Order: sequence, then C-alpha cells, then structure tokens
Amino acid sequence: MICDADGIAAIILAAGYSFQMREFKPLLKLGDFTAVEHAVRCFFQAGISDVRVVVGYRALEVIDALKNYDVRIIINNHFNEGMYSSVQEGVKTLEAEVRAFFILPADNPLVRASTVNKILARYHSAGKPGIIYPAINSLRGHPKLISAKYINTIVNTSYPDGLKGLLKNLEHDAVDVEVTDVAVRLDMNTQEDRRFLLNHLNNRAAITFDSCCQILQTIRVNPYFQAHCYLVAGLALALTNHLNKAGAFLDVDTILAGALLHDVVHCHKERALANSLLLADMSYPQVAEISAVNLSKEVSKSKPLSESDVIFLADKMVMNQQIISISEYFTTLLKKHGRDRKTRRAILRKLKQAELIKKKVETKIGRPIDTIKLIDSIKPNTALPDNTKAASRPAEHKYTRLQDLSNKANSGSKTGSKLCLEKNGVVFDEVLYTILTHIDFSGSMVQTARELGISYRSALGKIKTVEDSWRILLIHTQVGEGTRLTPLAQELLHKFRSVKHEIDHLTQELNMKSTTSLKLPL
Repeated sequence: MICDADGIAAIILAAGYSFQMREFKPLLKLGDFTAVEHAVRCFFQAGISDVRVVVGYRALEVIDALKNYDVRIIINNHFNEGMYSSVQEGVKTLEAEVRAFFILPADNPLVRASTVNKILARYHSAGKPGIIYPAINSLRGHPKLISAKYINTIVNTSYPDGLKGLLKNLEHDAVDVEVTDVAVRLDMNTQEDRRFLLNHLNNRAAITFDSCCQILQTIRVNPYFQAHCYLVAGLALALTNHLNKAGAFLDVDTILAGALLHDVVHCHKERALANSLLLADMSYPQVAEISAVNLSKEVSKSKPLSESDVIFLADKMVMNQQIISISEYFTTLLKKHGRDRKTRRAILRKLKQAELIKKKVETKIGRPIDTIKLIDSIKPNTALPDNTKAASRPAEHKYTRLQDLSNKANSGSKTGSKLCLEKNGVVFDEVLYTILTHIDFSGSMVQTARELGISYRSALGKIKTVEDSWRILLIHTQVGEGTRLTPLAQELLHKFRSVKHEIDHLTQELNMKSTTSLKLPL
C-alpha cells in the first residue's frame, strides 16, 4: 500500500570513490539493473516521485545509467571530502514544501518499497519524529527519514564523523520502526557482499508463488474459491506486464501474492492464521494489507498506479471463474444486493473507483484494456489435472514435464541418448536443460515450473545447485521484469543442444537399440 508521499523527497548518494569495493558500486549490476537503479526504483515503487541522486566520481556514467528515469541529478564537486559532503549538497536543493526526506546510499540498493512505506506510515502517525530508522531485530539500517526542520543544521554544521556525527547529535529526536526487510542492513563493500545481495535478490523473488499456494492450502480455502483467486492473479499479472512496459514500476511478486490472497485475510474465519502466515512465510508484509484491499479502497487521480490498484481492478473483472467487464460485474452485484440503500451506495462507490483505475491503466498503456491479450489463470501444479498440463505445453519442446523426461531417459529408446556435463561432481543434465529451455522460451520461472509439473522451489533448487558448485550465474531474476538466461547459460544450452543432436544422429546411423549414456567432464 502506497502511503501519502506529498512533501517527501528521497536523496540517493552515488558520488563516492568506492575504495573498499575497488569497483564503482553505483554502477555494479545486480540482476538486470545497476545498484543505483535499484535504489531509484525502490522509491518510485513506494510512490515517491521526488527522487534526487547526488553524483560526483564518474558522474557522467551515473547520469547516463539514469537517463530513462525521471530523477533530479545533483553534482557534488567536493565528493572527495566524504559522504557527508554529498548529504549536504543534496539537502541544499530541498525546497520549502519538502517536509521530510530519505537518505539512502547507493550501495544499500535492495530495500523494499514496503519498508519505505512503513517508515512513512510511522512519520504520518502522531508526533512526526525528527529521524526515523528502519530496524530489524533492533539493528538500525537504511534508508533514514529526516525531518526538514534539520535542513539548516545539516547544511551549516560539520561533524568530525560526518553523517554518523550528525545522527548521534540528533538521537534525542529519533525513533525506530521494526521491519522484516533484511535489505535495510545489506550494503556492498566486498565482492562477497555483492554475491550475497544477488542471492537475496533471487531468493526474495522466488518465495512468493509457493508460499501463497501453501497459505491457500493451509487455511483450507475451498477449491472453487481457489480457482477464482488464481484467475484474478492471472488477470492482474497480464495487466502488470503491460503497465511495467509503459514505465509503471509495479512489483510483480507483490501483485501475484496480493491477488492470490486478495480475499483470504478478510473473508476466512481463520484470518489471524492467514495474517501470521503472510508475515512469517513472505518477506514483504505489505501483502497482508494488499490482500484485504477490497475492505476499504481509496483511489487518487493524481497518485501513480499502485499494486493494490491493479489487484482491485482485476478482482472487479472476475465473477466466479469467468473474466467479464466491469459494467457486467457491478450490474450483477446491483441486481443481487442493490435493494438495500447502504449496500447500493457502497457498490456504486466501488464502481466509481474501478472505473477511475481502469481509466488510469488505459491512459498509461495507451489503449483499451479489452485489447490486451489476457492470461487466463495462474494455477499451482497440484491443482492442474494431467490433461490441463498437456494442453498448456508449448509445442516447441520435445519434453516439457520432468517426469516425462525422466521416464524417457530411464526406459531407454531406440535412438535416444542421455547426456550430461559434469564438474565438481555436479551435473548439467537433460532435466536442467529442459528447465532452462523453458525459461528462455517463457521468460518466467513461475510459468516454467507450472508447465513442467514441479514446484517453483524445485526448479530454482536445480539451477542453484549448479550455480553454487560451478561458481557461475545461469539466470537473472528481477522483480517486475521476469527471469532471463545469462549469456553463459545461453552458451551452455547451445553447446548441450549441439552435442546431443550429434549423438542422436550417430545413434540413428548405427541403429543402436539401447540408450547411449555420455558424461562429459568440464
């Protein structure tokens, strides 16, 4: 849920030398984006449009990396004097209407938008403290939210310890907000830190689908209602794909989770259990709020589209297990419940909200919603009957389910062959080849796991085993952008495919009746 960000600015510090890292941290890639891009996207996703980036060392390169983002660039010509000089340069640019501002170093790039919103929610509560720290297990992290009342103090005062000295001096006016986002403590000073951040980025994207399906099973939501949730999720993801291509910066995992659980929290008798599972099993607590979006929804004409907006709209385009128009949805509701005046007013209010969101979506993507090719539904593997799985398989691949592949290899064939590449006792085999081929085709780990009839975690685990043992990277998984293969993975697929083709051709020529097994060391 996006909080009120009026009068809130964000200052990202990207001007220093990066001495400890020995590489320029703001431009280091983490998945599909650089560190400084991740920082910018975090604030955009949280609904903060006033984002400023302080640059100094290699300024032109940072500016070029951010050319597609609507951010304000601030040049710090004294960046060699340390981080506090960048803080001062950034703060100097703040106008009178700014009430508070975030400070985030570019080497703390993976903070969640939900964390920013949790800090904002505390700021808007009674008291409006001078400094708000996010904390996990009582350990403070980034970003810090600082009241504008300290602008003059920051600009006109120097401290031997720089920013630490300032914050220590203002401790009397500081509060902590406990969060579940470990990224508030994750910086990047070594290559090991960078690898850890990459793992965190991949893992936080991977947990969502399986966790949501587990929640639906654990609290015993009936299958008919589950089917409705999966259909809403499929529709919401289709809308999100088009919105993100148009620059909406929506979090796909949050939308997937929120849509799958959009009614569970407030309609199920075990709502307390549902909430606890959401908070315990998923790494972003805002899903608990978004999943209850139908309880109370306010839509603003001026604010950017949020994840809850997309889920709200998708839910109002699905009746039972069928995608319909908004007008059909609300006409049905009015016929069924419209006799009661209070209920009728509530229905009409939601109709007005849905129409406003629909208009915002169509304005953003530049065309009517009904022209979008919609995903019919998202389903867990356990809920897919065999004929549904078969029907959903892409024709481009000879084997699409891992069980099919395993049975084919183990039973032997007249012309088939088993091939694997081995290194450090770990193999790149036909199972992994099939997984990566599907990812390359679909651009989605969720869709790949569903089509192969395995869990998301199993597919990711197979990939991670090879990555960790061989010390390579096979996939890039980025929130809002899906999953794609690395160039190295593309090369491995090409070589594997070529060698297998040659082996199969040879076995055909020799008329071999048993399966050829070949293990190639790397």
